[in-house]
Amino acid sequence: MLYAQFLDQLVREGTIHSYYYEPSTWHLGYRMSYCPDFLVILPDGSMEWHEVKGRPREDALVKLKAAASQYPLFSWALITAKIRKKGCTFYRKDVGSDLLREVGHLHLEGRENGNGKRR
Repeated sequence: MLYAQFLDQLVREGTIHSYYYEPSTWHLGYRMSYCPDFLVILPDGSMEWHEVKGRPREDALVKLKAAASQYPLFSWALITAKIRKKGCTFYRKDVGSDLLREVGHLHLEGRENGNGKRR
């Protein structure tokens, strides 16, 4: 998973303290639950929940917004990525904001393509 590799990079740099993949499921209402992709722990101990989507589906956005509304003590963000031959750039949109901002880049040179050949 590319975003986990990117988070590993941020841990090594000291930008974040740690992260966990799908550590819990949130109950948002009758027969509605939500399992965000990543819990990210920042160096100051604060926590953020990151939902990673290639193309955000409406149901995922509704659940993300509902979770942010019901659990306002945490920061909630939608993470998207643009993948190119030599790297992947990640973008972040915080719930409640219309601003989409670039948050970092993961270098992919030398990774294998779908044929098992090196790029």
